[in-house]
Amino acid sequence: MDAMGPMELAMISRQKRYLVLPHKTGRRTMQQGGSIGVIFALALVPLLAFAGLAVDYGRALLYRNQLGYALDTAALAVASSTGTKQQLEARMRAYLDANFANEDLHDEIDFDLGAPGETITAEASLRMDTTFMAVLGRRYLDISVSTTVLREISGLELAMVLDVTGSMAGTKIADLREAARALVRIVFDDEPAPEFLRVAVVPYSAAVNPGDEAEDIVDMGWMNNVDPEDIGLDPDDPEHNITSIDYDPGDPLMWKGCVRARGDGHDVLDSSIEDGGEWEPYYWPSSFDNDWAAAGVDMRNSRGNEMRGPNIGCPTPILPLTNDREAVDDAIDALDAWSRGGTMGNVGMVWGWRVLSPDPPFSDGVLPYDEPLWQKAIVMMTDGDNLTYQWPDIRDYRDLDGDGRTSDTVRNTYYSSDYGSYDRVEEGNLGTTSRGTAGSRLDDRLEDVCSNIKEIGITVFTITFGSGVDNTTRAIYQNCASQSGYYFHAPDGAQLEQVFETVGNQLSKLRVTS
Repeated sequence: MDAMGPMELAMISRQKRYLVLPHKTGRRTMQQGGSIGVIFALALVPLLAFAGLAVDYGRALLYRNQLGYALDTAALAVASSTGTKQQLEARMRAYLDANFANEDLHDEIDFDLGAPGETITAEASLRMDTTFMAVLGRRYLDISVSTTVLREISGLELAMVLDVTGSMAGTKIADLREAARALVRIVFDDEPAPEFLRVAVVPYSAAVNPGDEAEDIVDMGWMNNVDPEDIGLDPDDPEHNITSIDYDPGDPLMWKGCVRARGDGHDVLDSSIEDGGEWEPYYWPSSFDNDWAAAGVDMRNSRGNEMRGPNIGCPTPILPLTNDREAVDDAIDALDAWSRGGTMGNVGMVWGWRVLSPDPPFSDGVLPYDEPLWQKAIVMMTDGDNLTYQWPDIRDYRDLDGDGRTSDTVRNTYYSSDYGSYDRVEEGNLGTTSRGTAGSRLDDRLEDVCSNIKEIGITVFTITFGSGVDNTTRAIYQNCASQSGYYFHAPDGAQLEQVFETVGNQLSKLRVTS
């Protein structure tokens, strides 16, 4: 081979270097790739661990938020409730279970219930099983949340205005007693004398009985000097020669305590005696449709559904505001149906207002309308339309002289309506002498008193009961309620109890805010 010159050697040398370079570079790439694989393999474990941590912590954060929401809801529910610590703790547990369904929730719930106007603090914890962190030895995470809620109890003064007219006789009055007891159980919340609750019971028919307050609000002057003939008695009859009438609920010849409605618009107002005058006693004179002078007092009338006497249609007395659970239960147990006279819901309603009024006659212990953190409410119930009662087949009672004839002129001009809070319709105290118009005049007065009550800030719930309430009356009572959701109609006794329970729960919400 010929010897190569310097130039050729240089070229070959450069070519070799060029040809060798790919071989050397490939070896380095393989070495570096192996190193990266090792590094990646080593890094994968902590990366997976961090990813697992993120998943587990994400679940923990989700549970914490859900538990926090459930605890807030439960604390608000407890803060707006009354009862013992055990009852409130059970209520909190029920709300937690309803809003956070998780079997891992600890049974331990700690809360501190402050006094009214203070705070309620609550804590709850959750132990969550981990998924990825368990690989690292952390099998569970403990999650805890706490909340604080301001608790303010708003006291309640409540008047239960209840229809005890003759149409409530039989099973209906029993249904009313049971329904009223259900409401009382709820608002008293098993406490015998709660500090922030007072309840009054106002039975009404064609009149209302103020009870022991009656003597202080009635002009007793004429009762101390009675002309027997003015009350349908024979002054020559020694048994009924009554010359004075006393307040004595136990004597059937004496005055039981019911009063008549005042005139000049004061029958729809909470007027003082100075402004509206004294009340007149409800005392039914012996007459052709209530002949208690001849037949005797408290004897069953052959054509009526009640007894004879000057106090027929007069219900049991009002129970003024009290926080004594036993006294309220006793007043409800004493409810009975009182026939005759009619149904005068306006009269019951205005007396429901009067027991809540800080002014006489029921002012003892009654708080002002603007008392901080106190509410006033009325629950009004009726089973029928406002009307005045009229004896059936009234012609039989126009035969005053007993000669068997019913066409005498005097008989056609005699009273045909019952005695009631406005006397007899024929006296014109309702602005009409027509019994057919009298019902609408009573409706007008009910609408007026409802407006006056709501204007002063009293919350009104109304309830109609049974099939004897027409659409017009239902509309009147719906408008009387403070809002549409505060009116209820119960077609039967079972639903009446449900309605009273619903009202009781709504009243409880009025008592406590948070």
